[in-house]
Amino acid sequence: MKPKKNERGDSKYHQRHNRRSLKRAQCISRHIDDGDKILDVGCNKGVISEYLLKKNNPKLVKGIEISESQVSKSLRDNDKFSLSRADICHSKIEDTYDSIVYGAVHHHIVRENGLGKSIEVLQKLTEKCEKQIFFETGELKEGGRWQWQRAIRNHFRTDEEHIYFLLNSIRPHIDDIEVIGSFFIHGFPRSLLRITLKPISQRKELKEKTRAPEAASALDHFVSKKTNKTKSIKLRMENGFIEFHRDYQEKPFFYKRRPLFPWVSEDEFLISSQINTPWAIKPNSKLDDGTLKFPFIEGLSIYEVPTKNKKAVAKKILNIHRQAKEISVKAPKSFLDRELEEKELYNCIDLNPNNFIIVYQDDVPRVYVCDLEPQPNRQRWKNKVNKARALRILQESKLEMTVSYIEGACLFMAQSLMGQFKSRKARFMASQPSFLSIVITEITSFLGLMITKIFPVFSEK
Repeated sequence: MKPKKNERGDSKYHQRHNRRSLKRAQCISRHIDDGDKILDVGCNKGVISEYLLKKNNPKLVKGIEISESQVSKSLRDNDKFSLSRADICHSKIEDTYDSIVYGAVHHHIVRENGLGKSIEVLQKLTEKCEKQIFFETGELKEGGRWQWQRAIRNHFRTDEEHIYFLLNSIRPHIDDIEVIGSFFIHGFPRSLLRITLKPISQRKELKEKTRAPEAASALDHFVSKKTNKTKSIKLRMENGFIEFHRDYQEKPFFYKRRPLFPWVSEDEFLISSQINTPWAIKPNSKLDDGTLKFPFIEGLSIYEVPTKNKKAVAKKILNIHRQAKEISVKAPKSFLDRELEEKELYNCIDLNPNNFIIVYQDDVPRVYVCDLEPQPNRQRWKNKVNKARALRILQESKLEMTVSYIEGACLFMAQSLMGQFKSRKARFMASQPSFLSIVITEITSFLGLMITKIFPVFSEK
């Protein structure tokens, strides 16, 4: 990656960077076997590569770095080291490696190329790795004056959500993860993860991007218009995480595909197939590449409901929330443990107000729910808030709205405080932030943004 302006002007930056890299190398070294082939992505000066060559007995170490001059001459002269002068975002990896060191690179790829490209890189590296990836990235609590932090905050509110998302992008390959180190940078600790991979022969093959079905037209504009009160669906479409297509040969159908996450579609299909209510828009079938086929229902968003119908729509939405509490479904126990267990639907899905579609039949509104994708952690607190948000949008049942907001806030506080006592690994695996991490992230992000507004010279460009 290109050095940032403020790093080039900081005479002590590389000293601090080298000290941190040496500590990382010491943690990584404990997990390297004799004869391993190692890939060091964004090796910079090569502190980690050089340490592993001295302390371990690898077969070879290959570094990837854009600027050859960044890499120390002593390392380049080592017979067991080879250097590829390349940008990992736009280069192929020809060989396979036992271990890959992928540290402090991901967040810069998000900054320069977007979250979608960063996922493609992580998946590419995983496919070429036999045993383990050592992963570290910039974390949101480090402050809002960093451009990469602002780019990540467009998608995630906490580090736990971010790391969970990254792990989920390579879920079929993962056997286990552990936090093997924690290193302070910008005043806060970053976690160094060891991601242990299944043997390549046992992994589920990642699906390549596929084209839309013939005679199908993109529905992106329609979906964006219907969800214009939230940017999450728009960002997911822009980054290639989700696509919508309408089949005009079969008028009542549309397709939903996740080119980079086909296994998430399998989860949605599993949950949806167990729901037998008239308000759930469920997929009719799942194609071989994970594409889901749904009935196409065109209607109004919750923001477009006429005043005369708001009370009736609010009543129907409240009924959907009640029914979701009474429905039990079988869902995976955890991120890596795919064994199924009984769960309350209300705790599994996100009843966001943007997921409601209102259709009129004989001037009587009917309410449907789309996007029944299962969520990683308990959703009861969020659905209490979602119910309150829906009532606020419709301007109905103000007392119940207030009570739901309070209940949701209390459940959120309790869940976050419980997360305070869980390990970082457990929080990453469940996308469950602790209360302290939420508070720190919000404060440092706000202060960082204020500093850059008042003193633009401190903003990373």
